[in-house]
Amino acid sequence: MGTEAKPGPEPERLKIEDDWEKAMGKALKKKKPAEGWPKQGTPPQ
Repeated sequence: MGTEAKPGPEPERLKIEDDWEKAMGKALKKKKPAEGWPKQGTPPQ
């Protein structure tokens, strides 16, 4: 067809140190920050 597939960026990896089910439970229990979630692409403060 004439179009070449270009590889995308490397995926971000997250190392889970606890059992993944326990880690998900902890993450879902966290409350939303008062100033809201950061916009995608902005570094955390």
